[in-house]
Amino acid sequence: MGIGIGSGTNQGTLGLLLRDPLPTETNDKFIGVTAGHVIQSAVVAVTQPEITEFTKRVDRLSKAVKDAKVLVQSPKSSVEIIRQAQNFIANVEPEYNICSPYLKSTASETALALLAGTVVKKVTKPYEFEDRRCLLDYAVFDVQESRNPQPQLVPRFYGGPDEGYLSEVDWQPMRKWGQVKLDDPVRKTGRTTGVTYGVVAGIYANWKSAQFPGETMKEYHVLRDEKLDEQSDISHIFAWKGDSGASVVDYQGRIVGFVSVCRGSRNPAYMRSLDKAP
Repeated sequence: MGIGIGSGTNQGTLGLLLRDPLPTETNDKFIGVTAGHVIQSAVVAVTQPEITEFTKRVDRLSKAVKDAKVLVQSPKSSVEIIRQAQNFIANVEPEYNICSPYLKSTASETALALLAGTVVKKVTKPYEFEDRRCLLDYAVFDVQESRNPQPQLVPRFYGGPDEGYLSEVDWQPMRKWGQVKLDDPVRKTGRTTGVTYGVVAGIYANWKSAQFPGETMKEYHVLRDEKLDEQSDISHIFAWKGDSGASVVDYQGRIVGFVSVCRGSRNPAYMRSLDKAP
């Protein structure tokens, strides 16, 4: 999905949007799935987008449009400057006009305006699976009827990357569930880094969660294409802060897990498998 969502001041990614197999008589019901730690403690409301990010975005749009209008009215502006400012206003002001009504005088009122769903279940805890200690980390929420996807919404398939070893892989569109396998090429679409590609490492990674410092857990981890490893920026990492909850899809188009943790720009992103379903 790659849609950014919020819970209080937390940010994450909507990993899956599922149609309830038992819809009501009047409308279809949809269920959203993300990482459990994306949901802030004692918060049941899921917003889309996250409130803080949305507020900053609207404020930036407002200032940019006002500054452009000042340039248009200024007698010191050249014809070219006025033309550029008018084009900028034509491109940016429609977005501001759409977003600004949702920005209310208080955070609670804005949260209500941006409400996308209500949390049904949240789980973040260590658990045992196949002789390894893992972190069970998921949240499920009911999607507000007013925020249901449009009938014509069609998932976009981006194909493979344009460079690196993984550009030679025959990537298939997402189409079914599957089980994660070591050494398999995978991709994800996240709120922060968008569509990225990597490889599930050939061994599990041992790590400790800040929530459970006394636990050593073994998780699947995804490495970026080593052919791109000389680049020090985050343009080719698999996941970054805000990507938690994004679904991980293998090259055969199977949903095999969810992004949970990123350990740094040159380190792996950990993922949860679908071995234990919500």
